[in-house]
Amino acid sequence: MSITIHIDDREAVGLLEQLASGRQVESARRRATRKAADWVKGRLASLMAQQADIPRRAFANFRIKRRQLPDGNMVWFGTLPVAAGYVGRLKQGDLGAFAREYYFEHGFIATMKSGHTSIFARQGRLRLPVLQQTVDLVTADQAARQVADQAGPELRKKLQQELAFELRRGS
Repeated sequence: MSITIHIDDREAVGLLEQLASGRQVESARRRATRKAADWVKGRLASLMAQQADIPRRAFANFRIKRRQLPDGNMVWFGTLPVAAGYVGRLKQGDLGAFAREYYFEHGFIATMKSGHTSIFARQGRLRLPVLQQTVDLVTADQAARQVADQAGPELRKKLQQELAFELRRGS
């Protein structure tokens, strides 16, 4: 699953951009975009964890790409489905396994050599291969829209802070 958020920061730069040099503005813009992306990543992970009722630590596998576009900034977030072992308490049933309230038919709990415990299922009738079972993040789009609405003001705030820093530094 991937989420792309476009943020237009041109209006926030306005007056401060006239006071600072091009190098200062570009440096401030890079830092502000990074800080805003980190903020969005944390906020998005918290919302998705809350909505899916999955522990926050399960969302450590976010990937972020930041890109400067002519019409503003683009921040892309990608996440994989969450492995059943991170969802919550695992319980083996007669015909499958549970990870919290998620049920995996024909699943079984196993611990890999690395120590990671999760739910796996055989791919066919043979003993191998087995696939790790995952939970899809169905509420991710809703959480992304909610965070996207807050991302613009957050980026503007960070950009103003970074431009003010550049002006004080006087580089």
